[in-house]
This record gives sequence, structure tokens and C-alpha cells, in this order.
Amino acid sequence: MLATALLGCTAAFGETSPYVIGISETYSHDSNFVRLPDGATLPATVYSKTDWIATTALFGGIDQPFGRQRFYANVSIRDNHFRYNNVYNNSAFDLVGGLDWSTIERVSGNLNFSSNRTLASFDRGTGNNAPNNTKNIEQTDQFAASVRVGVVTDLTFEGGVNHQTQRFSVVGNKLEQDVWNLGLRERFGGELTLGAGVRFVDGRYPDIDDSFKGHDLDLSANWVPSPISTVDVRLSFGKRSHSLASAQDFSGATGALSWKWQPTAKLTFNTQLNRSTGNESSFATSTFFATPISSKADNSRVTTTLALDASYEASAKIRLDLGYSSASRNLTNSLSVNAAQPSSATDGDRLQRLRFGARWAPTRTLEFNCNLSREARSADNATLTYAYQSNTVGCAAQLAVQP
Repeated sequence: MLATALLGCTAAFGETSPYVIGISETYSHDSNFVRLPDGATLPATVYSKTDWIATTALFGGIDQPFGRQRFYANVSIRDNHFRYNNVYNNSAFDLVGGLDWSTIERVSGNLNFSSNRTLASFDRGTGNNAPNNTKNIEQTDQFAASVRVGVVTDLTFEGGVNHQTQRFSVVGNKLEQDVWNLGLRERFGGELTLGAGVRFVDGRYPDIDDSFKGHDLDLSANWVPSPISTVDVRLSFGKRSHSLASAQDFSGATGALSWKWQPTAKLTFNTQLNRSTGNESSFATSTFFATPISSKADNSRVTTTLALDASYEASAKIRLDLGYSSASRNLTNSLSVNAAQPSSATDGDRLQRLRFGARWAPTRTLEFNCNLSREARSADNATLTYAYQSNTVGCAAQLAVQP
């Protein structure tokens, strides 16, 4: 969340200075911060099911163009303190950096790196039907490089590589994967761009000596039917094969659909539909529902997510947000490090989230915001997952200044 806010601050200050530094304070309350199942008894290691969380953050950023290039970097460091369950106190950070480059001809590309450290979700998702009450730190790192030939022409060739790692301090399987892609895009006028490419995945779960390989054929389209509407579509046909956790094998179609509609200058709607394998979902980024205790990890076989967001700029200083998301997972316990043999048992759950937020920025440097959210998960049965509910409310104050 801070990384997104920081990018916005950097853009706002970019007219006179490429730098921004700031501090923020967030105070939130979670009715079920440890994500206990419905009707469950409070574990002995947890003092209170509900808790107040205070988050102090320092952040800074730079967005500096030079010649044909552009360098950017944003970092935020957070201290999360629990009022009752202080055993979960932790430090977290977000780091994003990159370089956009281009030559005098028609070649361009970018290099970027991101790293995130946070308290992992107490629900690890597979292998059992109870939450993990251990203080567990999750870190996700990504490094990507891409190159494009064309850009200003109707036909563009592009390729890239992405190295991704995800690891945990106590509970969770370490995930490493490399993704290569190669393709081309053709622009048909200003309204439609079509693309086709291939993607290869080479990954491993070192904790259980499992490796996997995959390949996809990606078909994409970008359509701008009107000045107020943009549609992006990707349809992929692929396969994933595991050396050990064969229950995670997948063959079929995945993809993504996004639609941005801005009927007025003040009102914006965003709709996203995504179907992906679990290892792909683990590295997906979404800040709309981010909290001090959030996790991107997903050990599902397939996850299907629908997200609907609306934003209303009531004035130059006031913005209202409303969002809903639903994520359905197909689970197996084949990644359990405690299982002598991977099981082919399958299960599923559905997590729904609803959020309302309000933001007030009285000056260019000062911002206040409050958020109210509810999440509820239902489960097919109690083998690999479980149902729970949680309500969260929080407010934050942020000061960002231009050196």
C-alpha cells in the first residue's frame, strides 16, 4: 500500500524535484487477526482473538529521468506493533526499483527489482484445516528484465526473463521459479493491439525436493473502444508438470481480463477476472486490500479471482473507494512437508472481501485515510481448509515532503 502511495507522491512532486520522503502512522483493529476458524477455541499461544495494530512507516523515493533513460526507486520500512499479542510484533519493508532505457533506434526495455517482507498470513492454505499460530515472516523477491524492438512501429517484438523467490522464516515451502517469455504485438489502428507469444516456467520447491516445468501459449488483446474505456485480455493454454507433487499438475486454459471504465472525470470503475495456477498467484501483486498482516502466498492448484473496484473523486482533496473481490481455490495437500507421500486429495474454498475507504488530502504533503473491510471464507469441507470471518477498521495519517 505504501509503495503505491509513494509512487503517487513521487509523480505529484516530479514537477520540481525527483525526490520524496515521508512518514505515516496507521492504527487498525482486526476482529480475528489470527484467522481462527468459526467456533474454534482460542489457542493457548494467542492472548486475544481481536487486536489493535499500530504501524509506523518511513518511506522515500526517487523518479529521475536522464537522457533517454529513467531511474526510479521507492522504499518503505514499517514497524508493526500489536497491543495484546505483542509476540507478533515485527518489522516489514517494501522495496521497488528499476531502470527504463531506450536507444536512438527502435530498441527499448527495462530492468526492475522488488522485495517485500511481511508477517505471513496465519492461514497457510493447504496441508491442514487449522491456522498456524507461529510468528512467520514471509519474503518475496523478484528481478525482471525485458527488451522490445519496434515500439513506435505497428509491429513490436518483445522478450523477457523474470526470477522469483518466496521464502518463510518458520512455516511454508520455499518457492523459486524462472519465467521466460517471447512474443510479438501488432497494432491495428489506435483502438486495437493483438499479441501472441510463448512462455516457459522452470521452478522448484526445495523443501520437498519437488521441481516443476511448464509452458504456455499466450494470446493477448488491448482494445480501446472509446476514450473512457479500455479492455485488456490474455488467454493462455499451458501445462505444469511436477517431479514429486503430481497432484499439482495442471493442463488447460488460464488467463486474465481487465476493464477500466471512466464515465466521468470523477468516477472510475476497474474490473478484473483472473484464473491462474498457484505458483503464478503467489507473485501477483494487489494493494487494494493490503494490511500489516497480509500474504500473497498461494499453494493452490488453480485460483480464480474476480475483483470489482470503484473510485469517486468527490473533490480535488477527497476520494472515496469501494471494492469487492472473490477468490476461489482448488487445493491439494501435495506440498505438505509432513506427508510421507504426496496425497491426491483435493479441496476448495472461496474468500470474499468487501472494503470501503475514504481519503482526504488537505495539502500536497498531508493525507488522511480510513478503511473499513470485511472478509469471509467458506470451505467445501474441513480437510485442507476451513471457514472464518474477520472485520477490520483502520485509519492512517501520512506526511510526504519534497526535499
